[in-house]
Amino acid sequence: MKTIFKFLSILFVFAYCKSYAQDKYSAAKLILKNGDTTSVFISNLTSSIEISVKKSLNEKPKIVLPKDIIGYIYKNNTYLSKFIGIREYTINKSLSDFTFVNNGQFLEIKEDIKPYKDTVFVQALVTGKINLYEFIPQDNFTTYYVEKNNKVFELPPRHFEFHKDTARGFGYFYQNGVYNKIPNFSGRYIENNSYLDTLNMLTSESEYFSTIKPMVIYERKELINYIFNYNLKFSDSQPKKIYSSESMGKIYFGVNFGKTLPLYDYEYPITSQLTGTKSKAFSIYALLPAYKKNRNLFYKFGYSTFNYSLQLKNNINSQIYDRKLSVVSLGWRYSSQIGIVRPFWGGSLTITKIETETDSEKRYPINLEFGTYIKIGPTNLVISGYYTPIFKKANGFQIFSYSIGVLF
Repeated sequence: MKTIFKFLSILFVFAYCKSYAQDKYSAAKLILKNGDTTSVFISNLTSSIEISVKKSLNEKPKIVLPKDIIGYIYKNNTYLSKFIGIREYTINKSLSDFTFVNNGQFLEIKEDIKPYKDTVFVQALVTGKINLYEFIPQDNFTTYYVEKNNKVFELPPRHFEFHKDTARGFGYFYQNGVYNKIPNFSGRYIENNSYLDTLNMLTSESEYFSTIKPMVIYERKELINYIFNYNLKFSDSQPKKIYSSESMGKIYFGVNFGKTLPLYDYEYPITSQLTGTKSKAFSIYALLPAYKKNRNLFYKFGYSTFNYSLQLKNNINSQIYDRKLSVVSLGWRYSSQIGIVRPFWGGSLTITKIETETDSEKRYPINLEFGTYIKIGPTNLVISGYYTPIFKKANGFQIFSYSIGVLF
């Protein structure tokens, strides 16, 4: 246990200490207040509140705020400075037991944070009679905005508003025109699709909204097509889609080597008697970015092996029993994409083959992983911990593995 504690302590320090090393800078163009453009190098591109700018790679960086410039251009994408109203949202899972709640969760406005206004960077998606912008805050949900006649309007995501009601002994969840009863609940959740009202208001001079309404879904592609087609019909000038279609993104490959510590074994449940020897761990995996959901989220596919021997000690003698785990995993990993030191954590569903001296059997445990990347040029040094399974008695074993490797 001392080894585990030391490893976790080192990992915590690596993951959360402040890094003063330089981040990666990419070529871009600033759009200055007078409309001129200038070539620069930019870092911190995922931030909506500031960017780090260098005129040359050898110079010291300067922090540039949205209020300082009109915007910037990076890889054919244009990011503009806009003063917008912002509301923060959160996921509510309190009604997950009810089948009428999609995926057991729904979106609602954070009650403890009041709406506010701020000048931020938004990505321009469509220009014309109506402009469409995408706002991606660092720790919140993507929101879209439209601009007409120099006025910016929020298109709030589909969410639910809570209204307290103590007059009856039950509540309800209203969505898609249906009232779903919630027993022993003092209130009601009402579906809010006010983005449709905003679109209707902005296109009220035509019958365009009424003919298209059933197709307007709160998704990037749908909103882009809706605004672009409207501009095509009603703009005096030629409308444009000015975003660069985002590809699937880079697929990362990783390999790790390390040690395995047995924590529980179904044949020898007294963990104080177990000592791991001949310990080793190996894993190879691929990470596929899930940019449409979250730029910090990756799908993970991997194969791992964990070899160790159990040395069972008692007052009479000492015996050694070999173990080998072969694991095929499918899961996810959430990681920071900013800075040199980038913490991550995740989980996987696995097919695990357990081999002993006499037989073998399959289990289907869930594992947890955590760690940090240390970015070194195009390659990442990876320090990670692996814990499987979550439910030890149901699966007959439990191990903790720590390892070091590379991700490229």
